[in-house]
Amino acid sequence: IGKYQSAFVIPDSVVDVGFRAFSDATYLEELDCGQVMSFPEKCMYYCESLKKITYRKGAVFGDKALDHTSPDLEKVVIG
Repeated sequence: IGKYQSAFVIPDSVVDVGFRAFSDATYLEELDCGQVMSFPEKCMYYCESLKKITYRKGAVFGDKALDHTSPDLEKVVIG
């Protein structure tokens, strides 16, 4: 993600994200995953500023999907 946004909301119309979709998003601090239920391998890999992720109950995270995020990452589960 080559944007300078610190927060991003995945629109509810999006139900799937791809491999490394948010990897290396340097400025991303908060991510609301909307309706996405599956996060493939390394989806948020090296989002070192990511401090909060909101996702739906039952969501599945692939291998290393959240590796190298903030050590204080807050995971908020809804639904």
